[in-house]
Amino acid sequence: MRKRIQFQSAIIPSNPCFEFIHSLPPPPLTSNGQFIDIYLIDATAIEELRTNCNASVDLPIAVMVSEDHDVSFDTETYNVSFFVDKVDFILIKGKTERAMLKLDHHRVGPLLIPMDLQRFSDFYERSRLIPCLNKKMKRNKTKEYENKYPLPKHFENKMAELRDALIDMGTMPFITGGTLLGWYRECAIIPHTMDADFGVLRQDYRPRMLQQIKDLPGFDLFKRIGRDYDSLEFTLVAHHGGPIDIFIVYDEDDDHVYTTGLDKPSRLRFKWILPRAKGYCSGILNGRLFFVPCNVEQILRTEYGKEWQHDHPTSKFNWWESSPNVVANGEFTEEEMDKYYIQYY
Repeated sequence: MRKRIQFQSAIIPSNPCFEFIHSLPPPPLTSNGQFIDIYLIDATAIEELRTNCNASVDLPIAVMVSEDHDVSFDTETYNVSFFVDKVDFILIKGKTERAMLKLDHHRVGPLLIPMDLQRFSDFYERSRLIPCLNKKMKRNKTKEYENKYPLPKHFENKMAELRDALIDMGTMPFITGGTLLGWYRECAIIPHTMDADFGVLRQDYRPRMLQQIKDLPGFDLFKRIGRDYDSLEFTLVAHHGGPIDIFIVYDEDDDHVYTTGLDKPSRLRFKWILPRAKGYCSGILNGRLFFVPCNVEQILRTEYGKEWQHDHPTSKFNWWESSPNVVANGEFTEEEMDKYYIQYY
């Protein structure tokens, strides 16, 4: 039988809800006599702390400690995983390898507890790490394969900056389109790509985000296209160069979602129909962590066809014709163009 412990009351460190943590045995000591930092990562315990302090929780509880420590733990109390500290995330080793963006913690008894329990739950839900394929691409080193407007080096850092801003707006953004393809296929940004792509689920989008995006330091809002309820996308340009598209992802049916695009000269509208994500996981792009759909290969086959593992020069890729999953979606009138195609500079 597994031991069980009881949560008791409210959700701040001074309240009885945390009494079970104070009752746990103290952490082991380092060689210089300091207590080892033990981080609570037990998804069930975190959820109970967040929603229902009176529920019971099984022991051992899941915790993590730095891989730098080689000490013994009470295995009846703690189920210990070891983590590696990265730039802006932690890599958690174990049978299921996980990676999570870093969070602030506070100390409660022997444990360090996430200060934002809801955000921990959101991150943990998306923490299963999917390794990229790291395929070596055969590219001709000619101007045909060179983008006229290459993204700046280390552009993943600006992407991570926008990722954090979108999370602070209440969304869980994920990479999509060519950015998803480059990450999974070759563990990199495709060298001849023209931009980076994020997706945000429609249920996460709020109208106030438009002003929040306008006010983002380090980025300029270049254009907004479409309507909130069925066809919205934003293009931002990072200071010092590099555009990033944010596509709002809408429900098509029970098994599919879609994003949209607009050809300005013809006013024709298009949509790209994709399999619904079977949950979201995490992927590492040039040392930075991003959320990705867990069924990534299914999505890439749908969007880029059976040859998705082969390079296709951007100069030969027509965004409204080359993808096998694109369909016509009507057109805007001239009056609608004035309202739904806004270019800011």
